[in-house]
Amino acid sequence: MTDDELKGLGLTDEGLATLKNDLAANFVSKSQFDEVTAAKTAMETQIADRDKQLKTLKEQAKGNEDLQSKIEALQNENSKQKESYEGKIYQMKVDNALGKALTAAKAKNAAAVKAMLGMDKYELADDGTIKGLDDALANVKKDNPWAFEDEKKKPTFNFSGFKPGESADGDTKKTGAEAAADKLWNAMHGRF
Repeated sequence: MTDDELKGLGLTDEGLATLKNDLAANFVSKSQFDEVTAAKTAMETQIADRDKQLKTLKEQAKGNEDLQSKIEALQNENSKQKESYEGKIYQMKVDNALGKALTAAKAKNAAAVKAMLGMDKYELADDGTIKGLDDALANVKKDNPWAFEDEKKKPTFNFSGFKPGESADGDTKKTGAEAAADKLWNAMHGRF
């Protein structure tokens, strides 16, 4: 939807800015997601092919100790890179789960609330959530209610729109300036 369409639904400029910031901070476009997924799949295929090639080369190089040691060094390096890659993927999952939890808890500033959590290590549960996060969030929310949106305060939208003959505040009585403007408008258009 365009900005004008959202404003037409009653969204204020402040609400529109908040919506845009939230979308930019918490969501990835489909094209970016597809791009990263394709790159990940390609990298995993390349790693598997490289490991197969090293295994084949190791079998062919039996008897040549120098070549065997180089192949083993490459295999060790590959396994370290794989562990590093898996660690980064795990950290991305943790960051994503933490971001979702902070958004669901309506944290005003995710980085500040994360610092207040006091959790040294984040460990993923089987269901994709972070172990112990709910309790830590509840404690932070209890001690620092200012860091979270008020759950009772719900955004209100006015879908009624403009009604001819009403002033800006919805009152049908015209102010002196509005009445004078109407009189001038009618006089300019030959309506007396």
